Amino acid sequence: MPDTIIVDGLDFSKVGVEMFEGFKKLAKEFQVEVWFSALSKGTTGDTKPPVIPAPADKFHSFFSMIIELQPTQSGVELRLLKDHDSTTLLHETVLLDPKTFLARG
Repeated sequence: MPDTIIVDGLDFSKVGVEMFEGFKKLAKEFQVEVWFSALSKGTTGDTKPPVIPAPADKFHSFFSMIIELQPTQSGVELRLLKDHDSTTLLHETVLLDPKTFLARG
């Protein structure tokens, strides 16, 4: 029995709340985590505080955690946008090597 279901390539702009309600019910029934990947319509180099980019922002209440990968000139920034109800680490980033996706020191 799997522990995690990964949904890759779902176009958030073409689905409704019903889709995520169904996944939430499925996750509860089978006691699994569901992870989604989404392309955002955000802008690179944005210096504002982290916010949940469109189109995922419409569904943020269904997600416990939201992580953003943002390309930069020196690598790929991993930003925690939502961590359950905590706001402790939301302004921290980790720089990842763009080739290996390992954390850079």
